[in-house]
Amino acid sequence: LSARAARPTGGAACCGPPIRSGAREAALVDVACVPFAPQIFGVAIGCEIQLWAQAGADGRPMRIVSLRQEGVVNGLRFHAQLGYAASIGDGSAATIWEVDEGSAVRSLDCRSGPLTGLCFAGAREFYQYTVAFSGLDGCAHVWDLRQPRQLHCISCPSSLTCIECHEGTNLLSAADLDGRIWLWDLRMWKELRVLSASAQLGGRSRAHARSLAQSPCGGYMAAGCVDGEVLVFDLRRKYRAWRLLHHSDTVGALAWGGGNTWSSSSEFLACA
Repeated sequence: LSARAARPTGGAACCGPPIRSGAREAALVDVACVPFAPQIFGVAIGCEIQLWAQAGADGRPMRIVSLRQEGVVNGLRFHAQLGYAASIGDGSAATIWEVDEGSAVRSLDCRSGPLTGLCFAGAREFYQYTVAFSGLDGCAHVWDLRQPRQLHCISCPSSLTCIECHEGTNLLSAADLDGRIWLWDLRMWKELRVLSASAQLGGRSRAHARSLAQSPCGGYMAAGCVDGEVLVFDLRRKYRAWRLLHHSDTVGALAWGGGNTWSSSSEFLACA
């Protein structure tokens, strides 16, 4: 479960009855809230992206529309303001959807190995049409939705597992299979820092991040690791890290939240 809501809402996808695909072989692989329509969330099931209203006429979640992708959907994200969604499958191509129209408007072929992660760069004018993807080819692929070709490609020495953008700090980050977390400046495509998740976890061979999330304030980077640990790096204080023991299995999704009525904390972190 990955929540990308712009603000907390009165309900949540996980609070109502369970959502089922209706097909035994189709797994629910991703969930994302729609920031520009907070009462709606998207679910990636099999080859479909299903849009649900958090509460229908009977108070239960109600499916609004289904968007069918060619091949299994492995990742789903919504733009913070524009009415776009992006999805990835098993191959090297990503699909851009216009949510209001319920149709695919563009296919972005990164001409690489399978894609492993995706994110929209932000809502500000400078970033609002920018979307980035991580791939098993070891590259971070950056596109401008207005341009016919890929805007930029950043190559790393190992396969990438996930990717994250934070417009407030102009930061693009990605994790690789060798336990590194790469930080780049989105404005100049310049490498700023390489963090080591494997070093924080004792140098274990399997120790690497499978999910990344930067806090709303931009000061912290959370990394969900393959063995169930969550690392939180302080990006403003010499990149020191805290290790959170939470899960017994891979942490595949992380999401930060802001102020709310049920916690005194200014920011909180959810993981799954």
